[in-house]
Amino acid sequence: LPNGDMLTSFGYAIFGSPLKWLVIFAPLAAVLFLSFRVQSMSVSAAQTTFWVYAGLVGLSLSSIFLVYTTASISQ
Repeated sequence: LPNGDMLTSFGYAIFGSPLKWLVIFAPLAAVLFLSFRVQSMSVSAAQTTFWVYAGLVGLSLSSIFLVYTTASISQ
């Protein structure tokens, strides 16, 4: 994003600051954590960690909607 003109205050806080790098790499950290620890975790802890991972992936992929139009995404 060259400028933050189209961002809300929440979007600017995440994608217009160095926090964007945390949003980008957090799913990688979560998947590494899950891959090393899933065998020793309880079922509820593994499920909670998976839902956190799913939320992080959704947050990191939300930047697609900031860069591309809806028509180009749905092609």
